[in-house]
Amino acid sequence: MMEEDVKSECATKTGRSQRSQKQVGEPARGKQGNEKHRARRETRRRRPDVEKLEEELCFMDINRHAIQGTALCFHEFMETPFCLWDKSSVENPDRLRLPLQALRNKGLFQRCISIQSTAATEEDLLLCHSPRYIELVKQTGVQSEEELKILSESYDFVHFHQDSFKAACFAVGSVLELADRVIKGDVRNGFALVRPPGHHAGPEEACGFCLFNNVAIAATHAINKLGLERVLIVDWDVHHGQGLQRMFEKDPRVLYISLHLHQNGMFWPNLEESGCTTVGVGPGEGFTVNIPWQEPGMTDADYLAAFHHIVLPIAYQFCPQLVLVCAGYDSLSMDPEGGMLVTPSCFAHLTHRLMALANGQLCLALEGGYNLDSLSDAICETIRTLLGESPPLLASPTTVSCSALHTIGQVIGVHRRYWASLRCFGQKIDEDLDKCAESDGSTRGSLEDVNVGKGNEELNVLVCREEESVGGGNVKKHVDCLNDSQEDQRRACVVDANKSNEVVDCSRRGSVEGLDELPARENTEGRRTGLVYDERMAKHKNLWNKSHPECPDRVWHIMKRLAELRLSQQCVLIPARHATTEELLLCHTAKYISAIRATPSLSSQSLYRMADEFDSVFLNPSSYEAARLASGSACNLVEAVISGKVSNGVAVVRPPGHHAEPGSACGFCLFNSAAIAARHAQKVAGSLIRVLIVDWDVHHGNGTQHIFEDDPSVLYLSVHRFDEGSFFPGEACSGSGFVGKGAGEGFTVNLPWNNVRPGDVEYLSAWHHLLMPIACQFQPQLILVSAGFDASLGDPLGQCRVTPEGFAHMTHSLLTIGRGRLLLLLEGGYNLSSTAEAMAACVSVLLGDPPPSLRHLPLPATSAMKCLENVLQIQHHYWKNLNVHGELRVAACTWQLEKKAGDCIQS
Repeated sequence: MMEEDVKSECATKTGRSQRSQKQVGEPARGKQGNEKHRARRETRRRRPDVEKLEEELCFMDINRHAIQGTALCFHEFMETPFCLWDKSSVENPDRLRLPLQALRNKGLFQRCISIQSTAATEEDLLLCHSPRYIELVKQTGVQSEEELKILSESYDFVHFHQDSFKAACFAVGSVLELADRVIKGDVRNGFALVRPPGHHAGPEEACGFCLFNNVAIAATHAINKLGLERVLIVDWDVHHGQGLQRMFEKDPRVLYISLHLHQNGMFWPNLEESGCTTVGVGPGEGFTVNIPWQEPGMTDADYLAAFHHIVLPIAYQFCPQLVLVCAGYDSLSMDPEGGMLVTPSCFAHLTHRLMALANGQLCLALEGGYNLDSLSDAICETIRTLLGESPPLLASPTTVSCSALHTIGQVIGVHRRYWASLRCFGQKIDEDLDKCAESDGSTRGSLEDVNVGKGNEELNVLVCREEESVGGGNVKKHVDCLNDSQEDQRRACVVDANKSNEVVDCSRRGSVEGLDELPARENTEGRRTGLVYDERMAKHKNLWNKSHPECPDRVWHIMKRLAELRLSQQCVLIPARHATTEELLLCHTAKYISAIRATPSLSSQSLYRMADEFDSVFLNPSSYEAARLASGSACNLVEAVISGKVSNGVAVVRPPGHHAEPGSACGFCLFNSAAIAARHAQKVAGSLIRVLIVDWDVHHGNGTQHIFEDDPSVLYLSVHRFDEGSFFPGEACSGSGFVGKGAGEGFTVNLPWNNVRPGDVEYLSAWHHLLMPIACQFQPQLILVSAGFDASLGDPLGQCRVTPEGFAHMTHSLLTIGRGRLLLLLEGGYNLSSTAEAMAACVSVLLGDPPPSLRHLPLPATSAMKCLENVLQIQHHYWKNLNVHGELRVAACTWQLEKKAGDCIQS
């Protein structure tokens, strides 16, 4: 009788007539049976191209001998110079002395490889500065105070001291020494704690406390002396580094990206060339990227949005061999120079994101920063991240300001013509922006003077009407731009978190103190990644089809590869256990659990008949135990992370789980391990903590989505093949239009690929423009990944093109949120070699290694970008951090209105 009840319930829940079949090795059913049959035959016939792929993957080097160590370069002599005639000058020796003291007090100095730098030679200085200017600075060592003051006043914000030349040579030497050590592989990354700063200095002039351009000399040295071809310079000082920009404006080997306050030229250095329409000259056109904030008060969310939408997409396409950072900290809250509201934690996040580039070869050099307490804190946070610790949670607000969105939209509008990675905002907007460029023969000037939202009622109406038409129906507007008073509140959030004005209402999720206030791991230098696996899960196998792709070899190959690369030996082994009935009931019905519990006593014929009632499922007498082990192991891993025993982890488990519904098995899945782990985490934490579930399996996780579709405490984000509903599981709710329901509306995000076989570049575009902006606004306290690797290159079911390196970069990005509490739970993946290699790449990143280089990425497929654009149009109504899409539309509409007004005047 129990069997009949289960059959009836399963027929209702799965809707088999509306789905394709994922089952391999059974008679074809439904409209996609033939396609699945072909996939099955291809797994049986060892195709030559698959064999070649597997052979290549076996010899891939996933950080087997990863370079270790963070260098700290400095010299005490740089503390010597000071302003002789103004003892209150903000650029003073305490800018080095106090951060060094803080690093020692917090035990960070001792964890670094400290390097006492040597002074740069005149030959080094000549890489960027003229002999006449070098000699002029050298002569300051013998001048009187009066002579020094007169010389200083001939420049803009400069004060010379008798020891300035020697200190400046040590500053250049420190950055050169660091770059040399990193490029040659002696250390992985490092920080040059130097003064005077350098990014304002020109070839023949001092400027803005800067004498010699430290970073420019290091970049030129790397190219001319060490043979590098591509160097990325990121300048996050609040003041624009005009000296750097001018030195490399014609050089396509150096990509210069600056985030700075501009205020339409009203903020120092008060230059028109600091605007977003300055893009470089001649062969260097497009290799200068200015992100000029037009208002003070920018927050962490604004800087992260610029990184996600501009810096990272361009940087990945550029594929640098070295990353240099002008690490100015004068955008910190309370800094007397910047007027910004950035927190020290933000720089940990920015640093971590840059560590994904150039095989982790990252060098930071101190520039500005004049509030000594916040400067010390920010440098400590930066170096913690360089040492491998996960960035901390960010303060409120987590939504991007309207001003920042507009600036980002303008920059994208200018640079999309140079960088294909920015062209993911729709064909219609692309065409309109092209018209902007064509109106005067170039992009320059067409977007610079756009003034949105003030006194332009016709424009606001146009934008509003177009937004309301997107997606159809009555869409909630969670993310309307804030008015002026709300903007003031938003900025005040940094000082007073109780005035939070976030779009996503975190109060709906209950208290978060239980998880956020957990102490950090005691041993931050030791192993931090948990690994759970149990051989008993291999007993679950298909008794009727020995070549079924969901087979025990999947986990055996993964564990073998982890051991070969000595990755499993670096992990903390977490014991596996069976999930309790109480835990299973968190996501499944009692009737369904009872039915699966009875399977060990059923005959082979009964097992076959029962499995046949589900969609693409097989059962044997060990299936119940294996499924309980998979879910219980995930729960144990959650407990290890929440307790602080480990900071992240991976569960090599099977059977997979994300297709399992509350009352039925589906798609090789029996119990939904990811969903159970999420609910268990909330139970252990004692509150509805915010959980992000990222599902990168090539098949949509219908079960997970249904379990949480009305729950705002769990954000479900899936990137999967859809093919207009023809790809398994073939449900309409797998499309981009389903966003959740009730209280959970907006907390389901589907990116369905249609008519495309996506690879690394498409997935990274989704990460940069969709997933990470949403995740940063949601601010999860735990991240679970339904880590299916059937989107891998060579997978017989997924037939996509994601490489192990691509999965590693996706993992690295996720480590920046939720304090790095990231758990990977194995789902699909049916090419044994590519699945094992991809999991190894992810585990290597979890252990703290930088992701392997992606080399030069191809252009993203147009059809994939259309899919992403469609999701952005729908989701930007729920997530303000996606409203860059709206700002691009504003730019296009503004151009149309201005052109119309101009035509009227002429007529």
